[in-house]
Amino acid sequence: MKICMLVEQWFPQVGGVENHVRFLTKGLTNAGHEVHIIVRNLKLKGMIPYKIEKEFTKSVTITRLGPSSIFESDIGRALYAVLSSLKVIKDNSFDIFHAHSFTATIPALLGKHILKIPTILTMHTSHFGKWYSITNQILRSGIYSAIETKTLFNNKFDRIITVNKSLAKTAMKLGVSKDKLVYIPNAIELEEFDSYKLDLSASSQEKTVLFVGRLTPVKGLHTLLKAISLVLEESKHYKFLIAGEGPLKNDLAEYIYKNNLQEHVHLLGVQTGNDLIRLYKTSNAVVLSSYDEGCPVSILEAWGARLPVVATSVGGTKEIVEHGKNGLLVPPGNPKALARALIKILTDEKLARLLGDNGRAMVEKEYNWKTTVKKILAIYQDVRRT
Repeated sequence: MKICMLVEQWFPQVGGVENHVRFLTKGLTNAGHEVHIIVRNLKLKGMIPYKIEKEFTKSVTITRLGPSSIFESDIGRALYAVLSSLKVIKDNSFDIFHAHSFTATIPALLGKHILKIPTILTMHTSHFGKWYSITNQILRSGIYSAIETKTLFNNKFDRIITVNKSLAKTAMKLGVSKDKLVYIPNAIELEEFDSYKLDLSASSQEKTVLFVGRLTPVKGLHTLLKAISLVLEESKHYKFLIAGEGPLKNDLAEYIYKNNLQEHVHLLGVQTGNDLIRLYKTSNAVVLSSYDEGCPVSILEAWGARLPVVATSVGGTKEIVEHGKNGLLVPPGNPKALARALIKILTDEKLARLLGDNGRAMVEKEYNWKTTVKKILAIYQDVRRT
């Protein structure tokens, strides 16, 4: 098959969607299929956009559209929607369209309408009635919700894949037929974690907590920083690492400075590949303080490294984290509860080891890319037959 992936989010931007498309593409090409990825032309300070693509085979073509812009640029999003639509309509050689963001639904549905090609959408998140309302971005929230409503309500997609079960409920509220919905959670490549050899001589004496994600309001990072202050009141022998980039970076740096946290909290910027795996392997726990999540890859990666997780009970997180079995769950926006859970995981080594081992077993069984690629290929084949 010749498959067209439409995704607004791409490298050098790094996150769950980007890695989802990356590993799905690797699995599809390994199975003998040809993949074309049509993406926005994104820029991120200090990052080389082509670095991650060296691992792709000759069966992958990546097309960047529009002028180079930052991820948050609404003009960049609009241009991508227009240019990708023109690109899709011009090329009528694809067997499948697979969209991975709501901006990408526009070219995908145009391609389906004009070229009569089967079209899939993976819902990684939902903007409908969600957290944008608490960020004073009412106009942006309205625009995104309108796009989501229009593209889902017309029920034109052949299948919609949701990475958590609550997204399926949202899709049905927006008019999607239940028989078009398929739940397939995110996954990770365990081989990357297992093949990485850790230099034990470089291990730190301090216990380390790692956050991995975009620095945006939905991630609840100010709640995390308040919780860190409470943890440090109990002991100064802890270190907190924040890996990621985003619009809140300067604000977070200012908060860290004003609250004298700079000896214990470090903003690392984007981390990828072996650098990211090293962070997981040298940490003692992973924390996620979000107000909403799809199917958080950082939690799956933590379990890949046998780490316990402390996370907020929201969205897809509460579907995969079972409190007391493979992690600890706390309410969102509650720094005291988050601090108590972090202290518990950092002081109870037996519990931390149990949660990490149970998480690893869960990833091996349910969240690996070999299984996920087979499920998605089955959907492609089914919609082509029907």
